Amino acid sequence: MPAEQLEIRLGVGFDKATRMKLGELLLGDANAPDASMADVVREIANTSGGAFKRAALSEGITLTTGLPTNSSQSQASLGGESNHDKVRPWIARSDAGFGLSFTASIISRQNQRVTAHTLREGMVLARDLKNEAGVLLIPAGTRLTSSTVDRLTKLLGATFLVEVANAA
Repeated sequence: MPAEQLEIRLGVGFDKATRMKLGELLLGDANAPDASMADVVREIANTSGGAFKRAALSEGITLTTGLPTNSSQSQASLGGESNHDKVRPWIARSDAGFGLSFTASIISRQNQRVTAHTLREGMVLARDLKNEAGVLLIPAGTRLTSSTVDRLTKLLGATFLVEVANAA
């Protein structure tokens, strides 16, 4: 929620027994390599984030989703604690006898004002980006791609200020 200076993080976590069950069910190997399991968890996080984004949209809240990452800051493991403003854990249990922990954290962040030449891929626009004539170029909440950054730098000039969310 870039304009509100809030970041919502959705974490996915599970215990060792669940890891083995997921490996067995999804990859055919209870002792699947860590790299393969990391891919599985990123896909679960990506799918969960998309569902969360769609649910928020039905409430009139527009979210920009980031790419799933492995984070040492994640507090999604079962029984984990968080020092964030608001934390809401959900535990999903399946008929197969394992559970996943989904944790949503709301973190207050200060937006940054950067010059157009310091924009980079992955940054999220905090406000609608308009040119000097007031024409809308890109709406707030858009995550910038490298080609968009190149185009904006040429179009706006190096010193044009752009407000981006700190989550980038």
